[in-house]
Amino acid sequence: MVNHGRLIEDYNLKTGDTIRVIPLKQQLAPTNIEQTSSPVVQINISNDIKTEPIDSTPEFPTVVPRPLSQKATLSPRIKQPAADFPFGPTKMKATSGFSRSVERIDLISPSGRYKRRIPVQWSTNPIAGKTGLNIVPAEHQGPLPHVPVGYCVDMRMTMSSIGVHRPPIAGISGSQSMGYVVSIVMSGEYPEDEDQGDEFVYTGSGGRSGSDLIQTFDQDLTRSNLLLAKSCNVRLNTITGGDSGDAWKDSAPIRVVRGYNLSKNAQKSGRLERSYGPSQGYRYDGIYKITRYWSEIGYTGHKVWRFHLKRDDPSPAPWTVEDKQEPNEERIQQLLGFRSILKFLVPDPGYKKLHLTNSYRPSMRKMDQEDASEPIRRTNISSGTYIPTHAIWKAVIGDQMNKRIWMRLIDLNYQKEYNIKDHLTFIENALTQPEFQCMICNEQKCRQADPVYRDGLNIPLVKAESLHCTRCDYNFCEKCLKPMIERKHVVCPNCLSQKSLCFNRRLSAVFAAMNIPL
Repeated sequence: MVNHGRLIEDYNLKTGDTIRVIPLKQQLAPTNIEQTSSPVVQINISNDIKTEPIDSTPEFPTVVPRPLSQKATLSPRIKQPAADFPFGPTKMKATSGFSRSVERIDLISPSGRYKRRIPVQWSTNPIAGKTGLNIVPAEHQGPLPHVPVGYCVDMRMTMSSIGVHRPPIAGISGSQSMGYVVSIVMSGEYPEDEDQGDEFVYTGSGGRSGSDLIQTFDQDLTRSNLLLAKSCNVRLNTITGGDSGDAWKDSAPIRVVRGYNLSKNAQKSGRLERSYGPSQGYRYDGIYKITRYWSEIGYTGHKVWRFHLKRDDPSPAPWTVEDKQEPNEERIQQLLGFRSILKFLVPDPGYKKLHLTNSYRPSMRKMDQEDASEPIRRTNISSGTYIPTHAIWKAVIGDQMNKRIWMRLIDLNYQKEYNIKDHLTFIENALTQPEFQCMICNEQKCRQADPVYRDGLNIPLVKAESLHCTRCDYNFCEKCLKPMIERKHVVCPNCLSQKSLCFNRRLSAVFAAMNIPL
């Protein structure tokens, strides 16, 4: 239901003005826009409000942004729709929207005409022994939201810095306070190790003196070995071991990393079975679970503890993918970069100080509005650029206020840099653009103790009713800005510019075309 009185009062609509309204239910429906059946309503503002249904497929008109005034009114000016499905040529420099250094983060507008500098202090990773970002807590179990199965790195230290396997040397990651193991590295250093890909037998730690790689005494079921035993879904037995049987899938999930030296150590030990390790570096192979554990006399005549692990991951194993699994490092670096700045995407400290604002010169405002005045056209898009589906493209064209962000995503150099090559990678990059995250939502979430949010599994996308800043191109939920607007403080929370916020419903249509529920 459309509240006509609210349209007139809140958005300063005058007699003769026309606005096309897409029902909220249709905007948020998790289906493509062409498949929706609820009619679009055209509202003619006159002395007698009338409504009449029009064609059910929305066409996206050219929108010229008009800023909010200090009286807190929203006044979109609607032009006639552009030519039939125009795609577009504006050439813009590819940028990720931010840059990082040891001391600061710079949020850079797509136009390059505004930059917000945020001083930061990166947390220290005590395990890696260097400055870096702890992407997830050390006790995080199971898969990581930012690292896909098959991800390869050259150095083991990189696996530590991104949270896959924290210890830079030890093969087992866990602690007595946690009571379980979160990850292991399979390198075949013990001759008792057996690797068959989807399952393998892992030899416990201990039994060696110093740097000697030959076992000289018995292993005990203590420390890391005890944690492995506790990770098996069976009652602990320190004498003979245990077998979880058919309940093995209820065992603790363990991330497994295989190293390049797996095949070399297998040959050194005289084992001739196929090697499932990478040819170089280290590779994350997914989630495994311990099915049983036991002790026996090993190759050197000393007791060893052995643990049988079986793969339990929905992603295909890297060695089953034809032509080798791609390392996809560009994609991971983009996700890690976004995750690293997410907690800093909060309003400028001066936003809540009502007297602090930044000037927005008329000449600058005119340049920003001209950037969004022309629709995106397809004619001059570089050959080889990935173009998303028709439904998504049609919605993107309608979201002209965010044109500079969409032009960044379809820039060929940007797509090569961040490995955008298909539907999934395009949407993934679109949803992690910093300009599409509501800073006010994010600030509220950051204060919460919800571990799911802190682990980066959720992102603060703007909701259906949103406002757009023409200067810095950041978007905000209208509901989040309402308290300050009611206090006649109408400035952008990011750049603190006056008269830069504009009403925008088109971004929600893009999310709907992507089947993203908000």
